[in-house]
Formats: sequence, C-alpha cells, structure tokens
Amino acid sequence: MTTILMILTIAIVGYVVYLLAMVLLKSILSSVEAIRKAIQERAGKVAKISPQQIFLNISAQPKSTLARTVRILSAILLFLFLLILLGSSNFIFALLGGVFGFFLPVKIVQALNRKNFTKFEDQLIDALGMIAGSLRAGSSLLQALEILGRDAEEPLKAEINEVLRQVHLGTPLDTALWAMTSRVPSRDLHLAVLAINVTREFGGNLGENLQRIAATMRERRKIQGKINAITAQGRLSGWIVTAVPFLLLIVMNMMEPEMFSVMFTSILGKILLAIAIVMVTIGNIVIQKIVNIDI
Repeated sequence: MTTILMILTIAIVGYVVYLLAMVLLKSILSSVEAIRKAIQERAGKVAKISPQQIFLNISAQPKSTLARTVRILSAILLFLFLLILLGSSNFIFALLGGVFGFFLPVKIVQALNRKNFTKFEDQLIDALGMIAGSLRAGSSLLQALEILGRDAEEPLKAEINEVLRQVHLGTPLDTALWAMTSRVPSRDLHLAVLAINVTREFGGNLGENLQRIAATMRERRKIQGKINAITAQGRLSGWIVTAVPFLLLIVMNMMEPEMFSVMFTSILGKILLAIAIVMVTIGNIVIQKIVNIDI
C-alpha cells in the first residue's frame, strides 16, 4: 500500500512539474519572440535572435518577462531537486534553495557577461577615437566603420560588422546603429550612437564630438578604477564577514557534533538555520550595495 501511494505521489508531482514546465516554456518562447520582433523593428529587417542576445536581455533587464520566467523555472527546479535530495523532512532548506534559485540565474548571466561587456566598453573608447581620426582625414562615417570592422578585435568587431551587414542589406545607418544598442545595453554606446545620429541629422563636427565623448568615457573609467581600488577592502571584508558564520558552524560541528546535531534534526533548529542564512545573505547584499559605486 505504501509503495502504491509513493508511486502515485511521484506520478502526480511529475505531472504537475510537466504542466509547470510547459507553461514556463511557452512563456520563454513568447518572450524570445518579443525580443526578436523588437530587434527586427530596430533593424528594419528580419532578425535572427541568438543565445547571446537572450543572455544580454536577461542581464540588462532582470525584471523583464523572459528574466522572470527563467528565474521562476530555476527556483522550481532547484526546490524540487533539493526536496528529492534532502527529503521532505528538510522542506525548509529546499524552500530556501528555491528562493536562492530565483535570484541565481540573473547573477550568473551578469557575471558571465561582465568580462566581455567590460572589454567591449574599453574597445569602444579607442574605436571612437579611430572613427574621429578617420573623419578628420576625410573619410565618411560608413568608411570609418568599415575600417573599424576590419581592424577591431572581438567583441566590438562582431557588432560593427553586423551594423555594416544590415547597412549593405538596405537598412539606414542610424537604424542599424540603434539596433546595436539593443544588442549591447551599454550606456556609453547609447551616448555615442545618440551623438552620431543627432550630428548627422542636425549638423555639427562629428569627429570633434566623438573625440570629446571618448575623452569623457576615458576619464570616467579612470575615476571608476580609483573608486574600485578604494572600495576593494570593503568588498573583501563583506565576503569574509559572510563566510565566517558558516566556517564557525563547520568547525563547531566538527568539535562538538552532539551539541549541534539538534540544529540539523529538530524543526526549530532548521528554522533558526534558515533564518541565519537569510540574514547573512541580506547582510552581504547590503554591504555589496554600499561598496559597489557605479558612476
């Protein structure tokens, strides 16, 4: 009888998970289609969406429908995984894992994109100077972009070549540049594209404007580097303060296992552990918010 009930329970849970997965998958597909249409409207042509664009959308817009759907799916899967792994007696820890699973996807994607994103913005500063130099030498903006697309390094090279590809297919240059800002959510890139399009529409010295923007971006990066150096100790202290309670718990549990066994076996102990983990996590988030200063 017990075996039959267990099989029936597993079947019901599996069916519920299947229904949830289908609903979430449908939501993800509709979100991807919305991103594709948005890029198509900006580019003026039929656009193909790549996994990189999906990751960039999740990273840049953590409150978007796609990001929320991925977070909910991650939370449910991690909750069910921990519930099966730890058993129903550890429901609190499984629930806590589900909460962490809700926030992890965006953080992981942002961490994976941060290196390429930083490299792109570093390359953008030199690229604006190169475009300004080409314009002063008598080249057109399109010729300057072609030179940049040939000589630049990844990841900037791929984006510039995509702009040129769209232009060669008949898309206006300003539309192709705005489409690039949709693919790469960079504040500096948005400012540069805005300056290019405004100057092209209303007139002005584009080379001088780009040179000034590049100088401003370079100065801001320099100030940001100084701020990061000053706050490095605070960030390290935040992670140390976060790790110390868990290290003490491990050490004390190894020294006095009988004294700490109640924390892992009783319901009250599990609740207290869950509260402690939540409080330490919130403390770490607050510390990182204080020491991470973005200009």
